[in-house]
Amino acid sequence: MSGTAGPSPVPARFIAHSGGYFSQSNDVRLDGTTLVHAVSAPGTFEPKQTSIIPAEARWREFRKSLDQLGLWQWPADYFKDGICDGTQWSLDIAYADRALKTYGSNSYPGADGQPVDHPDQSAAFQSYLAALQKLTGNRFR
Repeated sequence: MSGTAGPSPVPARFIAHSGGYFSQSNDVRLDGTTLVHAVSAPGTFEPKQTSIIPAEARWREFRKSLDQLGLWQWPADYFKDGICDGTQWSLDIAYADRALKTYGSNSYPGADGQPVDHPDQSAAFQSYLAALQKLTGNRFR
């Protein structure tokens, strides 16, 4: 860590997923200080993996984005009945001061963290994905 005081900007635990059978699937997990990104094409289960080592500044920006989103208040699950073969997503992240495990299936958090009433990605979820994209150098889609 550089000369800045305070807790590590790198979480102790971090696993994120987004995708579905008929769409590209992305998984990223933290292994030490390295992010292992796996992407699978639609309809396949053979991911291509790359390693990413984000700079400390990217980790700090990522955490700031999560805090601004109010992500820590998101419920454990978001589920929309009646949609088959849609999009699933999950996040399991832990810092020294905050942790969250949340999951969604065709449902996404709104600005207040509550589920939106339609199956389209909400602005809050798109902001979360944008933070992931920045952290991974635009690899997470």
